[in-house]
Amino acid sequence: MSGFHKAVKSQAKARIAMFGPSGSGKTYTSLSVATGLGDRIALMDSENRTAIKYADRFNFDVCELETKTVQEYVKNIKEAGEAGYDVLIIDSLTHAWQILNEEVQKIADTSFQGNFWAAWSKGTPMQRELVDAILNYPGHIIATMRSKTEWQTGAKKPTRVGLAPEQGKGIEYEFDILFEINTGHLASIIKDRTGKFQDKIIDRPDRKFGKDIADWLSEGAPVVVTVDEKVNKLKLEITRIIKSKDEADIPYFSPNEVTANHDALVSLIPKTPVERLEALTVMLDEVKEKLQIRVSDPTVPREVPKVQPSDNPEADHIYRELSGELDGKTPVDRVKEVFHGTEVPQNGTRPVEGPKTAPTQNHTNTPPATQSEQSSAQIPAIYDTPEEPGDTDSYESPEDDETPPTPPRSGKKPIPKLGEIPGVHRGVAPAAVPPEGPELPMDGMDSSGVPLDIF
Repeated sequence: MSGFHKAVKSQAKARIAMFGPSGSGKTYTSLSVATGLGDRIALMDSENRTAIKYADRFNFDVCELETKTVQEYVKNIKEAGEAGYDVLIIDSLTHAWQILNEEVQKIADTSFQGNFWAAWSKGTPMQRELVDAILNYPGHIIATMRSKTEWQTGAKKPTRVGLAPEQGKGIEYEFDILFEINTGHLASIIKDRTGKFQDKIIDRPDRKFGKDIADWLSEGAPVVVTVDEKVNKLKLEITRIIKSKDEADIPYFSPNEVTANHDALVSLIPKTPVERLEALTVMLDEVKEKLQIRVSDPTVPREVPKVQPSDNPEADHIYRELSGELDGKTPVDRVKEVFHGTEVPQNGTRPVEGPKTAPTQNHTNTPPATQSEQSSAQIPAIYDTPEEPGDTDSYESPEDDETPPTPPRSGKKPIPKLGEIPGVHRGVAPAAVPPEGPELPMDGMDSSGVPLDIF
């Protein structure tokens, strides 16, 4: 079976590009032509807020570009398509090309030893991404481009003329209509797939020019849109409305409504495409009605989004801390309260009491502790941390590290040290003397009356 079939002209969307020198009226002309192409117009402005000067003459939405990178252009083109604008004006494409050249030069310096042409192996895919975003836009596109300028000396006075557009080589092939506009606002049609304006010169292209293009594009067989494409378009439109916000950045729909909308979309997955289409059509009408009411009447109470609590008590405590419901205290404040012994809610259940002061050493005349008592006494406090050699950042002063000698008890002799017991060499522990020896009376006899020199 052959892959060829009879060609039939189908309806399409306009891809228009214009270029010219500064002062030729590119922004004004693009807005004039756009009003003849569609009702909802969006404009991406990279020309330092030039477009808003015409806000009193044309009805359009504007997005002012900041970084002017290819990525920012692509992002905003996709957002305009999802928002359903009939016409998107890109004013201008030249800045994307200029920033792309700067990025390629950086790539050349860092990765290609300064070889600018070799670095375009990285730059060309980015340029292609921009062109694809333009071609895939679901509405009409009007793109403006600056042109290199030179002065020509005529019989009367010097004239400023534009040369080639400042964009990638071959960019003109991507558009259906391409024209050059001069400082006298005359448009020379260079390329025209409609066949109506080829090689003509149009004085100040306006709304009528845009309407003529729209009429030509609407001729022919309508574009067949599949059910899945309609479903996806409805889903994007519903999501855009449900996430919309007012000028104060407060959502028109509460978090519960957003969650319910998401659950409703998920519930449609098992259904057939036709059933999904019918359900989404009803959902779109409902959210549009709610949005219209809330936009027209600002007094309608709206829920400010906040962190939702959980069924888990411990998680609920964390959620309430994040949402500032625990007296506005931060976790750091709570640690301080624990340290100072203040009762603090823990996991939202019961109060705890921390140590009021740091543990200190007590060098008093107390009997030696037993082994079990020593083990329990050596458990560090919750705020103690292992100290590195030479570390003086602790709760005790350096003098506390040296254990003072135990003063002799009244009426008793001190226990002799190793090497001082008769008949025992220094450094050898006596086998008969326990580690913690008994208290000795002053007369040199133990409690049973046995002389000490028995050892």
